[in-house]
Amino acid sequence: MASKRFENVPADTFFDIFFENPPNSGRRVNIVVIEIGAFGQGFVDIYKNCSRTTSGNEIKPTNLRLDSPIESVIVVEYGGNYELGKKIHETVVFGGQKARIVGSNSEIGERLIVPPSYNLLIRVTNKAGTTTNYSVEIKWWEDVLS
Repeated sequence: MASKRFENVPADTFFDIFFENPPNSGRRVNIVVIEIGAFGQGFVDIYKNCSRTTSGNEIKPTNLRLDSPIESVIVVEYGGNYELGKKIHETVVFGGQKARIVGSNSEIGERLIVPPSYNLLIRVTNKAGTTTNYSVEIKWWEDVLS
């Protein structure tokens, strides 16, 4: 899993989280849920097959089995520059509660599978009309490819 809190996001601005399964990872990634928490309203758009112009700040994934020596191959970052790919999902976040975006408890209703060489970009736009805080949590598991 990976998570990040974004504090003091100005009204009508956005932040991006870039989630990539590298080309030679040897793993298929199964996203269980992308969860957005917010003090204020927001729009959430998810894109696939985006381009990274400049890298951002790493969000280090954590294995939820804390005694496991296995580390994730996934690259998760924010604050870089990205060219959007194809939009695959859009929804809203209501202030003061969490919204499950992708996964078994979502509007999509199925797990999202990210094969090697694919990426997602999660864009959260502050629509609260004021500065507010958001958090993003992504949970997934990885299959080793034969």
